[in-house]
Amino acid sequence: MLFSTVLLLASSTVSSVLAAPIPFKRNVNVVVARAANTTASASGGWPQSTGAGDRSSFGISGGFKETYVQDVGGQPTLVGNYPKGSYAGSKDPGIAGFIFEAAGGPDVNLDNAKEAKVSYQVQFPEGFEFALAGKLPGLYGGSDPKTAGSCAGGHHDDSCWSARLMWRENGKGELYAYLPTANQHLAVCKGKCDVKYGASIGTGSWSFKPGEWTQVTERVKLNDVGKGNGEIEILIGGERKVFVDQLTLRGDDKGRIRGIMVHTFFGGSSKPDFASPKDQKAYFKDFALEVTEKLN
Repeated sequence: MLFSTVLLLASSTVSSVLAAPIPFKRNVNVVVARAANTTASASGGWPQSTGAGDRSSFGISGGFKETYVQDVGGQPTLVGNYPKGSYAGSKDPGIAGFIFEAAGGPDVNLDNAKEAKVSYQVQFPEGFEFALAGKLPGLYGGSDPKTAGSCAGGHHDDSCWSARLMWRENGKGELYAYLPTANQHLAVCKGKCDVKYGASIGTGSWSFKPGEWTQVTERVKLNDVGKGNGEIEILIGGERKVFVDQLTLRGDDKGRIRGIMVHTFFGGSSKPDFASPKDQKAYFKDFALEVTEKLN
């Protein structure tokens, strides 16, 4: 029998208990890399500087460029640039935004992480036009680093998963997940469902408001091998918005949380309808990656 999935959305039909902040487990095994602050004015998470040396402090690999980090409002801030006409399938001006991965730096050991969470803040400026959709950072994992990084862009593999976020029309937020096995993928999908691409979960359970910083937190817990007890949770401003459980994120002991897909761009799609309608930007700061539970 296929697993069952519970999806809890912040709406009028859901118990008011979901409006309360959801605490995370804390124990002696917790390791934090640059713990993020919850206020827009504070500076505690990555990026810490605009210099090239800062990339090693957050375990960055892939297509990161130091020019992505600029001082915005007196604080080093990661800037996503979206030129007019840019989207995932664009040849000119191209995909734009940014695409790279981060493993949290030397203080975070994901090799023995059963559960981890990432947090960051994002702001879309006043007048931002969301068009149809765009990608935002989230955790990913798999049996090995190369395989893990492949679960995106329409590519599925039963040995990997990814849990990025997306914005949709008018800034509606969602969890956008690539999950092992087509059956599981379709079972959790509560929005735009396509076996080839990611599963949209919780679309519209929150909205990004232009001109305001939004605190995003995502928690992922790996399943015990042979059991469907994995979890993905999204909190916005400390409030639970999406919770999916009874997941199988790994089929054997090789499966690990590998880090953060630090991705943002319009789309993805090969259709120009998804393109950014004008030159615009988004700002990201206070990234933190935390191991909240270790594997036995």
